[in-house]
Amino acid sequence: MPPRRPPVVKLVLLSTTSDGTLTLSTVGTKAQGTAKLSSWQLTWVDGASQTGSGAPPLKPSHRYGATGDYAVHVTVKDNRGMSNSANLSASIWVTPPTALAPNASPSTLFDPAPPASSIVDADVNGWTFG
Repeated sequence: MPPRRPPVVKLVLLSTTSDGTLTLSTVGTKAQGTAKLSSWQLTWVDGASQTGSGAPPLKPSHRYGATGDYAVHVTVKDNRGMSNSANLSASIWVTPPTALAPNASPSTLFDPAPPASSIVDADVNGWTFG
């Protein structure tokens, strides 16, 4: 009989977003031999955790409320009592929302055309622009 081996755990950073969301991949996490994954637990460094039976979700995500360096820990167990873990660290940059002026609309914030009063004529080496 071959020796029992613990499950394979793969944890990869897929993305971070400006609102503080960290998305991971657990693709490739699997039991060895004839064993089956029986449970998993994801622990986020801010104290939040997720647990479940079977294999972990393929793309788990979590939102952090502040900029910082964060770690994630995942543990999987199989039906034969073997377990394995993986850790991942990521830097999150949370961009605060932009406040709009009372009468402004989002479309006026990014108007690429400058106001007519800011366009000036310039004469550079005999060339006239304007």
